[in-house]
Amino acid sequence: MTSEQWAGIGLKAGVAAVFFFLLQNYVLKAPIEMSLMWSVCMGVAAAALAWSQAKRGV
Repeated sequence: MTSEQWAGIGLKAGVAAVFFFLLQNYVLKAPIEMSLMWSVCMGVAAAALAWSQAKRGV
């Protein structure tokens, strides 16, 4: 895998993590611990999905 693919994977994971943190913390008014937990989980899920797509060449 190229560095561009790794950068794309990191970008997608970061955007998903930030999005879910903002959603949980500000929209749903969840505690900070839950917001961080969900943002990490969804960031990892987004990275896994982006990695599998990059591996397939999508």
